[in-house]
Amino acid sequence: MEALVKELQESRVNLDLLITKVKTLQPSRGTALSITALEKGRMYIGELALMYGADNKYDHSKVKEAKDIPEATDKHKNQIETEPKDDITSILSIRGEIELELNIINKLIGGVSQEQSPFNKFKRDCYISEAFRSIVEGRMYLGVRLGELRDNEKK
Repeated sequence: MEALVKELQESRVNLDLLITKVKTLQPSRGTALSITALEKGRMYIGELALMYGADNKYDHSKVKEAKDIPEATDKHKNQIETEPKDDITSILSIRGEIELELNIINKLIGGVSQEQSPFNKFKRDCYISEAFRSIVEGRMYLGVRLGELRDNEKK
């Protein structure tokens, strides 16, 4: 299970990088929805990692003020260009990277043990389903942005 937890945490780092890349696109309804969906998928991957034994670094009993809320520990550390761009090539590239991450997550799901209580199996299936669905939505919402670009060009 330790290897699975590590791979899930790596997936969260990859999703954080993808979220950062989407944030470099021009703000729009499509990019905002994509960011939200990818963040949601990242959160469900985190829940799944916790379920399989990841350390919970968030001691909520110590949170009294906003400054006490700990930072996420599995964030990307890559430096990426922050110049806003909104070209079709950039959007298609990010969509392709999301598709690759979905393939990785799909392989991880196949490696998850089926030997669990019915309730834990239900929770696991919910986390997997929500994570996968949310990440797919993140990719689809970038398709919305492509449509917005197309429609703006027609004007």
